[in-house]
Amino acid sequence: MRYGSKYQDAEFLRAVGGQVAVISVGDDNPYGHPSPELISALEGSGALVARTDTDGAVAVVEGPDGLRVLSLG
Repeated sequence: MRYGSKYQDAEFLRAVGGQVAVISVGDDNPYGHPSPELISALEGSGALVARTDTDGAVAVVEGPDGLRVLSLG
């Protein structure tokens, strides 16, 4: 992917089939990343999206029903 920009290949994201996308977002991000287009593409590919700016620290763990995201913040 390209640093959270809107220029993503949605077909690639679908083909990869990722269950979870964790996006680390720094304070005072002047670029506005991640873009709404990226979030939409990730969710459209079926991925659960976790962001450090809205979810705090996160951990991805495997459970009996697959991957889960835990918010640690």
